[in-house]
Amino acid sequence: MKKKLTQAYKQAPWRIQTQWIGLILIILVGFVLIAGLYLKLTADITVAGINVRKLKAEEETIRRSIASQQSQYALLTASSSMEERALALGYRLQNPDETIYLMVPGYAGKQSALVGVVVDTILPAQVIKPVYTQSLWEWFYQNMIQSRDVGLEALQ
Repeated sequence: MKKKLTQAYKQAPWRIQTQWIGLILIILVGFVLIAGLYLKLTADITVAGINVRKLKAEEETIRRSIASQQSQYALLTASSSMEERALALGYRLQNPDETIYLMVPGYAGKQSALVGVVVDTILPAQVIKPVYTQSLWEWFYQNMIQSRDVGLEALQ
């Protein structure tokens, strides 16, 4: 038969109330800490999002500036613009009859560069190494025989 365990002394009522209040306060502090952590993370994510937007706007501004500078460069280097500037500086069009060619002794002329990739046409006989074609059973059997042979040699 079951006996009910009874204590000799009971806890004081104010102690029980203090324990309950402490437990409730611990749970409340836990909730407050979790809420604070949540708010901190949310604020950090929001700040990061704002920074990303600012950086993207700055990137777009830089891209537009680069495009503008490229178009200005294209206008400056256009053949008509270059011809106008050359004429303004005193240059004139060259008549082919007035051109003088000089022969420089020892100059062999412009050497052409050979650009190409050397391809080895000889392929290896076996592309896959034998180690990778061996099954687990073959490997296990071979190693067991080798270890057995080494063990037998050691005994002799």
